[in-house]
Amino acid sequence: MNIQKYTYIILMLFTSAIILTGCGEETYIEEKSFLKKEKEVLEKLNGSWSRKVSIDEIESLDTFRFEIFDKPTVLKSQGMQAEFHGKMIWTNTTVYLDETEAEESSIYFYVEPKYERICGYGWVSSGKYDTKDAQVFDYVFFNEDSLKLTENTIGHSNSKELKRVIEEDEDEKTEDSEEGEDVSAEEELL
Repeated sequence: MNIQKYTYIILMLFTSAIILTGCGEETYIEEKSFLKKEKEVLEKLNGSWSRKVSIDEIESLDTFRFEIFDKPTVLKSQGMQAEFHGKMIWTNTTVYLDETEAEESSIYFYVEPKYERICGYGWVSSGKYDTKDAQVFDYVFFNEDSLKLTENTIGHSNSKELKRVIEEDEDEKTEDSEEGEDVSAEEELL
């Protein structure tokens, strides 16, 4: 009788374990959302930031555009998976006397508010990232429109103080250009 009782208990535990952990592909996965601190940082980062530096007759323009995902997103690449908060596009345009060079780098990133850090991997294609192209930036917000990013990747330690880029709506641009046309037409009449 004891053997039957123990067998029954073991079968019940085994069945309960299968039910609790789920089986097959219909396992319910709770949808994740950003933690409070992550959301605060992401809201501040969202949009474009830039800085312009002129040395002698050489101008350099760095632009960082942060595109935030609606929720933390798991992406898979090279047999690994990682959770990301958005995509960052970093463009550097350098204007020399007679030549212009432009470089663009895209990474999938996540923020670590505890360390005031942005970490990411190079964007290869939609939904894919390159684990060899890791980038780390420390951030400091001076206010809502000023940000300092310090690149802390192996072999690099480069700081950039950036200002928020105010993007105009298409409607505002159209109204401004129409007002300009009216003024120039009046000037021609005089």
